Amino acid sequence: MARFLSKRRFVYSLACLGTFSLLLSGYALLYRTRPASEGEEAGHPFSLLVEREVRGTPSRLLHQLRDKIGRLPNSNLIVSSRANTTTAISQPSRSTPDNLQVGLPETLKERFPHFMIVGFGKSGTRALYNALRLHPQLAGPQKEERFFSLKYGKGLSKYLSSFPPRPRGGYLIEKSPDYILRPKVPARITAAAELAGRKPEDLKFIVITRNPIDRAMSEYLEWNIQRRKFNSPKLPPFDEMVLKDGVLHTEQPFINASCYEYHIASWLKTFSQNQMCYVNGDAYVEHPFQQVHMLELCMGLEPFFSEENFVFDKKKGFYCFKSGSDTQCMGGAKGRPHPQISDDVSTHLVEYFHQCNSHLAQHTGFEIGY
Repeated sequence: MARFLSKRRFVYSLACLGTFSLLLSGYALLYRTRPASEGEEAGHPFSLLVEREVRGTPSRLLHQLRDKIGRLPNSNLIVSSRANTTTAISQPSRSTPDNLQVGLPETLKERFPHFMIVGFGKSGTRALYNALRLHPQLAGPQKEERFFSLKYGKGLSKYLSSFPPRPRGGYLIEKSPDYILRPKVPARITAAAELAGRKPEDLKFIVITRNPIDRAMSEYLEWNIQRRKFNSPKLPPFDEMVLKDGVLHTEQPFINASCYEYHIASWLKTFSQNQMCYVNGDAYVEHPFQQVHMLELCMGLEPFFSEENFVFDKKKGFYCFKSGSDTQCMGGAKGRPHPQISDDVSTHLVEYFHQCNSHLAQHTGFEIGY
């Protein structure tokens, strides 16, 4: 009997040890950005494989940070020499469209968004979204949802519950600027729309672009701001991260994300061109009314905005939105000055972005500046 009990204890100990090892492995994997899997982001013509480790950030704060900026870079980049592979921009959810729950209540089905601002981050998506939500025909969550990119495993009901009721005769909208960078998102949106009783071809997606070098620098600065909040080491200077020994590091996520044409073309494999509404982010800063008015037309909205809604703030150096007695401006971090980059880095970046965005105007209808 004693021998039998001893064996049982031994087997139980092995089982506990195995379970602990699995949990420890899963914990470690949770905070590593994995390489892109086949059929996901493989074959990017403009970048190499990057493996990133997140260090120096308290684990209890990592999820908060990921929800805010979608991905967390750091200075410990290990660059593979293998060509014809892609940047590991993100860690997509392990869920698939098959995991969406069925039997949604009709009240939730009605809250599936008609419009989504899907990109590009650091191009003015927040300012544009705040302005659009003041249109009487539009309503949407205050915060970025990032459901189809980072929170897909939480279920469609939770996502739709975050939306306010649809305005009478109006539409619902959301903003998640990382969507356009995630290859799995179009299929997930399609599956979710069909489950909610919506035709995927009736959805419209808003894409805002700006000078790709300025956008890349803005994202780099945002990374440093977020790292400072969590007492993480500051990133190396922009020039050092981008160019070394005459070689442009196009695998850097903030460089990859400025290759607008590649990411837009990926979405056009699922959705049609007439489902896309493009906004010139640089023109939006200079002439916001013109861009918003054209967007109203693309979205099929009744004209609402006028030039009086946009007031230039001389102190801030950009336009603020005015509605009645209320004036809304972007946060203090918006419009911050960019550090000077070297002529060598600038030359390499201009040449690279000319290459990867060479046919962008055919999609958007306008040229981007450099």
